[in-house]
Amino acid sequence: MMKTQAKVQRFAFSGGVMAWAVLQMSAGVCEAYTITTFNPDDFIPAEMLPTPMQTAALDMAAGIEGLTVEDFENTTVIPELTIEFGGQPPTATLSPDDLIAEPWGIWDGSLELGTNLVLNPFEPLIFRPTVDLDVFAIGISGFQSANELSINGINQGALNDLPNFVPAIGLNSRNLYIRIDREAGDPPITEIAFLPDPLGPNPVGDFVRVDHVAIAETPETPIASIPTLSASGLVTMTVAMVAMGTFLLRRQRLLQ
Repeated sequence: MMKTQAKVQRFAFSGGVMAWAVLQMSAGVCEAYTITTFNPDDFIPAEMLPTPMQTAALDMAAGIEGLTVEDFENTTVIPELTIEFGGQPPTATLSPDDLIAEPWGIWDGSLELGTNLVLNPFEPLIFRPTVDLDVFAIGISGFQSANELSINGINQGALNDLPNFVPAIGLNSRNLYIRIDREAGDPPITEIAFLPDPLGPNPVGDFVRVDHVAIAETPETPIASIPTLSASGLVTMTVAMVAMGTFLLRRQRLLQ
């Protein structure tokens, strides 16, 4: 199956934030998402554990206040998510060993999820929601190789090519906060994956961490998805109705 993708800049860089539209085309179906990135240094000092006020400032900037958040402060994952990593099936229950207490990579609280991204055998990190999502946001740390982002099974390219990406150097390991939005009328978000570097320079993989996952469910009947007729649509409909009426009138005269 041939897959193509295009990235179109939506609006310019401003205040440590970059957003653009991602158009995905596969098997004749076009899906659109907007990805917005945030520089961690604008919110949390490097090598420091974040304060609640600093995390709240990030939430406000990312527009995720009030969303459901997985903070990885315990081993039970929120009901709306399952997570696949370490070559194991998707799970909603973590091991205490999966939770890492490294202040320089955490985005909220005092713990984060850590795992290796391995190329062979293939061991990605995949978030599989149990509900359809409009929004998925996440803080990433410790990504050093050209690990990649995938949305609904379609590769978006290397994470370190995204705007605002901060390389993990020494104890300064927070890379980026990412918000992904579904465009109105397109399929909901059903899978977010972080893939190992396809060139695999590190045979044992990169040890990466993620934290502060925020999600918004897709409403059952979203108002934005209800079709509305534009003025041009009304004109097209009117012309079509006149043409059909003319055709039926001529047909009736011929039959008389």
